[in-house]
Amino acid sequence: MRQALSCSLGFTRINTMRTEARMKSNHSPAPQGSSEPRDQTRISYTLILAALGTYLLVGCIGLSFRDWRLVISVGAASVLLALPVWLFRSRRFHAGNLVLMVIVLATVTTIATVGQGIRDVAILAYPIVFIYVGLTSNRAMLGLCGGLTFLALLWLALGESFGLFAPMPTSPGPLNLLSLALMAVLLLVAAVAVDLMASNTRKSLAQARFENAERQAAVEALGKSTDLFSEFVDHSPLYAFIKEVTPTESRVIKASENFKDMIGIESSEMVGKTMDELFPSELAAKMTADDWSVVASGRVLELDEAMNGRNYHTIKFPISRQGKTYLAGYTTDVTERKQMEKELQEHHLHLESIVAERTKKVELLSQLTFVSLESASVGAWWINFEEDDTYHALDTTATLIGVPLSSLPDKAYRISEWVNVLRATRTSAPEYAGMVDSALEQFAGTISGKYKEYRTVYPVVLPDQPVRWIDARADVSSRDKDGKALMMTGTLIDVTKLMDVEKELKGKKIHLERLVARRTEELEQRNLDLQVVSERLSLATRAANIGVWDWNVVKDNLVWDDAMYGLYGMRREDFGGAYAAWSSAIHPEDKARTEEAIQEALRGEREYAPEFRVVWPDGSIHHLQAASLTFRTPDGKPFRMVGINLDTTARKRAETALRESEERYAQVASQSRTYTWELDSLGMYTFVSPIAEDITGYRPDELVGKMHFYDLAPGEDRDAVRTAGPTIIKNS
Repeated sequence: MRQALSCSLGFTRINTMRTEARMKSNHSPAPQGSSEPRDQTRISYTLILAALGTYLLVGCIGLSFRDWRLVISVGAASVLLALPVWLFRSRRFHAGNLVLMVIVLATVTTIATVGQGIRDVAILAYPIVFIYVGLTSNRAMLGLCGGLTFLALLWLALGESFGLFAPMPTSPGPLNLLSLALMAVLLLVAAVAVDLMASNTRKSLAQARFENAERQAAVEALGKSTDLFSEFVDHSPLYAFIKEVTPTESRVIKASENFKDMIGIESSEMVGKTMDELFPSELAAKMTADDWSVVASGRVLELDEAMNGRNYHTIKFPISRQGKTYLAGYTTDVTERKQMEKELQEHHLHLESIVAERTKKVELLSQLTFVSLESASVGAWWINFEEDDTYHALDTTATLIGVPLSSLPDKAYRISEWVNVLRATRTSAPEYAGMVDSALEQFAGTISGKYKEYRTVYPVVLPDQPVRWIDARADVSSRDKDGKALMMTGTLIDVTKLMDVEKELKGKKIHLERLVARRTEELEQRNLDLQVVSERLSLATRAANIGVWDWNVVKDNLVWDDAMYGLYGMRREDFGGAYAAWSSAIHPEDKARTEEAIQEALRGEREYAPEFRVVWPDGSIHHLQAASLTFRTPDGKPFRMVGINLDTTARKRAETALRESEERYAQVASQSRTYTWELDSLGMYTFVSPIAEDITGYRPDELVGKMHFYDLAPGEDRDAVRTAGPTIIKNS
């Protein structure tokens, strides 16, 4: 047993070194078309089946000797040996396998400590487990399991050496001998398996080194050729991705940069992470399942997804590279499209409800329309030209054109009957032949497509009845490819009274035209008269130096005639044509008073007629007298003022000179002892010298404006003086 244990430990060290070499080669993918990995796997499976067969044989021996501990341990070892096979075939080797291998080693070691015979089986199981660890192609797992295997074997060796386990029988029994034989066989099988793996590993490493340089060049060339496409993917509105997928996880290999807009993570940070690390657990589980279904089935998958209040449409498809299948796909943000589809659907439902509601209303309206047309004596008719020489109409239609009423339920009539009525009218009233021919021609032209619609008025003359005028209107609702009418609908209205009114209106129109012509002649004559008056007024204003102005109060537009510019001493081009331009020319001392007079006129308190001074551009001062009329709207608001300006400068200067002369005269008279007086045309005192009080006994203020000269005469002479006074004043 100790020799077997030593052989097992030595073999384990050799197996560890060879497996490490195999792991290094497995980092470089095998070239396409190579069958060595498949041969290696096939041989490994054969050896594993041989080991399972051996375990089965040992179990049968244990049953024959009724060694239940041996049977239980062999059964447990078989199950543990089968688990890695199932994991490898289902491609589920991942980090969890390390935990499984540790459990296998710990369980086998624990069972081995029970004692007799079982240790041998456990020792034989370690190389088999180590073979499966090698199949995982994981260097870290291989090293760890190798170390754990060494510690487990060391534990069994020390336990047996120091008697820690159940004692061995004094003489080797058949079971122990059989165990030793089986141990040797299994060790040989394990050695052959590991040797095959090492041989294949050496060949794979050589092939991998040879192909590595070619692969590196191909990768560089591929990198250059895909730069442009990568640039497109990174800046496209599509969320593109490539994943490595297993049944239990989906890991990002490549992602476009715009994924940050979706989940808030940079694309570089997404690489190497699984869906569980990037998305909520429920969504991540669904994504992983969907990804694996695409990779496993090789089919394209399209699906709609929702996240963070946004809607996305994703397309996933498998891609193969160097014998391995990856998942690729892209996602489109369809939130706006979904919203538009929802709005369109709601709008469609709304329109359908409106159409249904309006259809009912149209049906009801059609019924009401026919009833209304009948009551209003309007004839409605319609023609389906697939029916030969037939039209359908209300009873009022037949009455209007003078044909017998139809007894048919569909109110069918013959078009030829209507044509015959018009021809009869043409014969009985030749003066209307042109109008009848025009109505028939328009009807035929509308049917053929020459005219778009039918609009005419024609007469109908029935026996022993006055002429009846019919207003006919029709529209074509559908035409064939050649433009010929298929459906036509129209109305007939009796417009006889309207025609009579129109005839009467034509007579009145002629009369009005004559009145208008006569009135026009009168207005033209009046305009000539006004023109003469205007010319005379213009001559008068120019002769009197009077300027005329017109102010639009609402628009603040002030218009002057030529005389106004002379009154203000300015040129036409220097005048702004507004109220402010006029106001700027007023003497500063008169501006407030003059503008207040304007406001009083606008308020309607009095007409505008002030006297004011203006300052010419050369600095000279001139006196003007204004007068105007204010025009108002019906509600009393002023909208226009028209007035004149009269230059009173000469008069003002004369008044000033006269006043100064009178003041000088009064001063002379007041200093003189001569009785001086002045009367008006009525004999009223207008001036008396201060000496009057000494002569008449009245003060000047008692005489001026209060007494007549004859009031100072004695009573008996007063009437004679009053009678002679006007003659004296006139001759004086």
